[in-house]
Amino acid sequence: MFWNDLDEQELRQLIKRKNPLRLVLKYDQLFRSPKKSVLQELFKMLYMLDALYAVAKMWNKGNLCFPHMHGEHGESTLLSIKGMYNLALEKPVKNDVHIDAVQNIWFLTGANMTGKSTLLKSTACCVHLAHTGFPVPASSMETVLFKGMMTSINLADSLSAGYSHFFAEVHRLKIMAEHIAAHGPMVIMLDEILKEPIIKMPMRRLRS
Repeated sequence: MFWNDLDEQELRQLIKRKNPLRLVLKYDQLFRSPKKSVLQELFKMLYMLDALYAVAKMWNKGNLCFPHMHGEHGESTLLSIKGMYNLALEKPVKNDVHIDAVQNIWFLTGANMTGKSTLLKSTACCVHLAHTGFPVPASSMETVLFKGMMTSINLADSLSAGYSHFFAEVHRLKIMAEHIAAHGPMVIMLDEILKEPIIKMPMRRLRS
């Protein structure tokens, strides 16, 4: 039993930080050796309760739902989210996303600064939370069980590796293709793929 060899009065002394060296050494040896495995299990239970408490706290605030998961990929709908919003925004705009199995490529177009990247990130958050068993910020959500998710959003170049922005995106696409071939259906999100930045330099007229 975990409580064997433990003295309540001594533990109270340790909690109050009135710690004789003898007690510190005694319980340090107990918790590191004979009680180590039991203590680790106890902490795992506390961590799980803490995580569940955080989920329940968010759930009580409302506007969250538990998604409906399909285990098989024979469903007609791959992903359907209604009333989706971003938790990081104080006054978010809610959106709906629906992707059929027969049309599993979704193109999102629009003018600059209209929230396309935010919508992609919100969708990715919902997919990730759904696959970890957590509620999602939406009115309802239905999805199949994917093998994973990979994104290419705000991808940067790498001076140390000698990768330009364009080459970094091509390399990322290659990795995505390899993962799909090896593991099966995955969620792939690409934001402004293969877009080279255009840099305009101000030109001054030289005086003769």
